[in-house]
Amino acid sequence: MSVVLDKIMRAAKHAMLSSNPVYRFEKMRLARKRGHLNLPSYEEARARLLGLRPPLDITPPKAHSLWPEVPKYDTSVIVPCYNAAPFVEQSIHSVLCQKCAASFEVIAIDDGSTDGTPFILDSMAEGDERVSVVHQDNKGFSGARNVGISRIQGSSIVFLDSDDALAPGALQALYDKLKSSGADYVTGRYTYIDERGYRLPLAARRPAGVPWGRIYNREVWRRLEFPENVWFEDTVHAYMVRPCFSEAVVDRAVYYYRKQSGSITATSRNSKRSVDTYFVTEAMLSWRNAFGLAFDQATYDQTLYQLGPLLISRTIALDEEELACCFVCAQALLTSAGEDVASTSHCAEKWLDLDSSLRCGDFELWRAASRSI
Repeated sequence: MSVVLDKIMRAAKHAMLSSNPVYRFEKMRLARKRGHLNLPSYEEARARLLGLRPPLDITPPKAHSLWPEVPKYDTSVIVPCYNAAPFVEQSIHSVLCQKCAASFEVIAIDDGSTDGTPFILDSMAEGDERVSVVHQDNKGFSGARNVGISRIQGSSIVFLDSDDALAPGALQALYDKLKSSGADYVTGRYTYIDERGYRLPLAARRPAGVPWGRIYNREVWRRLEFPENVWFEDTVHAYMVRPCFSEAVVDRAVYYYRKQSGSITATSRNSKRSVDTYFVTEAMLSWRNAFGLAFDQATYDQTLYQLGPLLISRTIALDEEELACCFVCAQALLTSAGEDVASTSHCAEKWLDLDSSLRCGDFELWRAASRSI
């Protein structure tokens, strides 16, 4: 009940702050009470944030060289699995029962599971030659996905989380659209399922910055992978996929999403390792630089979103000093990366204030603007 109440209170607070009159009143209040906050130096701030998480090493990826020159299948479905015994059989079965003219394989990665997941996966592989299993020490969600990417034999890639499922007819709909459109990847819609796998009566939605609910031409991932040992790894889609490749859509539910209380999104709200949302943004800008991609207006706007409302919403477990460290690092990162970009393309007052706060070092305005967006 407390979790539900907390969500209601946060939603109500956001709704209030999002109103322009309320936001302007908040700005006036800040202007009257504001004193100069003693912010740490960039070096001090970065060291403080690094102390909240394991050692960080996110190097740019290298091209995949083990793929067959001529694909053996039309599609490779990659399923990372960690202690997924309650749902993984249902998840993989949702692929195997697809009525699909296109050929496909399922690559299931047992990422050091300590429950019955390895046995379930091996049993399914013995019963269906389309399923192959990789057993490995725990490398995390990204490490499991990356191993799957390195082993694909298909001309296209679909990502499926082990507690979710594909909707009936999903593979054929996605694959047909990929071929007919000539796009680099195709996005469908998703809807929710409950613990028993029954579809909930909610409208199907379009996935945002996540890899599931889509099909990709394998060449999209030729030089890409997910950043390892860091949370919010799906940020790679916003920086390295969406701006660089063409997208088509299918207007139907292709993916069933089962929301779990132990997901990174839920867990991060209570963990100071949520500072990874800053470090993954830093890493993605480094990757773009390594790939020779320009820091253009769209990248600036995405980074402003990452370092403003997204950072604020993900780091509620941090105290005031730690949040100030996030601000100092965000300011330095945006300033150094966006020297040649004039300002945000957003015209709304809150976005202009967010942009100004990071350029001018105004912590209180940054916090108010980020929370209001």
